Amino acid sequence: MSQRAWVASAREARWHVCDVTDSGGSFVVACGHRLYGPVHRRIREGPPVDRRSVCQVCANIVNWLPALPSKGDEIMWPFDDPDDPPQTDRARILAEALEVDRSEVVPASPYLAGTTSAKATEVSRIA
Repeated sequence: MSQRAWVASAREARWHVCDVTDSGGSFVVACGHRLYGPVHRRIREGPPVDRRSVCQVCANIVNWLPALPSKGDEIMWPFDDPDDPPQTDRARILAEALEVDRSEVVPASPYLAGTTSAKATEVSRIA
């Protein structure tokens, strides 16, 4: 293949590779697939970027690799430092505010749920 074109039938979901000189109502692309009817043809190095995928067999035949996704130029650093003293001080203050005053806690009942005092003492002697 001297110069290639990427083609897809109007009803196809994949781009295929063919020679630029291929034409007609139906023709065979590089992978052996036959395209019929109206086709979309693009003469370029890589396939167009649209909703269609690329035929992997055709891509391997012409040694085409998709471009790697590029990362941004800037590094996105966090705005707040987790070791910042005001941040840790806020966490300590919040923990102190949420701490329960133990003097106000009602002592637990000596009786087991659903028992009378006699039954509870029997259970405690057995255990």
